[in-house]
Amino acid sequence: MKKFLPIVLASVALGSAAAEAPLWMRDVKISPDGQKIAFTYKGDIYTVSTRGGSANRLTTQSSVESSPVWSPDGKKIRSEEHTSELQSHKHL
Repeated sequence: MKKFLPIVLASVALGSAAAEAPLWMRDVKISPDGQKIAFTYKGDIYTVSTRGGSANRLTTQSSVESSPVWSPDGKKIRSEEHTSELQSHKHL
């Protein structure tokens, strides 16, 4: 039990640090047809083939983009835009 407690505490500390910093890769979503992956990295939305390769950056605004959601047909991605003044939804 004594060995288990430090591992749990380290996991909690790392989890809370990741939740505060919006710059890590997160919000990974697979397209409805299973051919692409959308994700956020350093506040922008990217897509990449499920087979690998280079990622395509979809957003370049100064705001922080997060939470990509594929449309049912897989042709569009909705995300949340976070700015210092407001939070809104946007369509790509």
